[in-house]
Amino acid sequence: MKKIQPTTGQVKNLCSYFAALAAVATLAACHTVSNVQRADVSGEGSTVFVRPDSFSVFGTKSAREYIEIVYEKAERDDNGFVKLSVGVRNRGGTHFWDDKAPTVRLGAEAAFYKTRGPDSAPLWKSNRKAIALQRGETTHLVFDCPVKGAIGYQVVFSDY
Repeated sequence: MKKIQPTTGQVKNLCSYFAALAAVATLAACHTVSNVQRADVSGEGSTVFVRPDSFSVFGTKSAREYIEIVYEKAERDDNGFVKLSVGVRNRGGTHFWDDKAPTVRLGAEAAFYKTRGPDSAPLWKSNRKAIALQRGETTHLVFDCPVKGAIGYQVVFSDY
């Protein structure tokens, strides 16, 4: 019985065929269509804490555990611009075993809206402010909206 050996040209053609097949399969997978639904933001308040929320066995390690909002006040000046003031305090650990209460580093930004809540695109959004709070320390943030017509606002805090 005679063995048939493929030629170099046949091997190259076979490899090219499999490479093309893999490329077509990959491209077909990349064009998957999904239905996009609008996020439900009706339950969000004027102050929101976002990720990362890492959970451990003895409770959360999130900044939300250490931070409290002391006050928030929005005022309109004589020219019709909104000035938002927020007091943020590091209240320390909330569990008896948490006696260190680390310095909390946060980023804060404010978005101003034409409506009461974040139901549409923001009218204006501030730059992100970096905050570092020691245990028991309170900082006072001020956000000025340079665009007239703002009614609602939302302050977003995140780990920095």
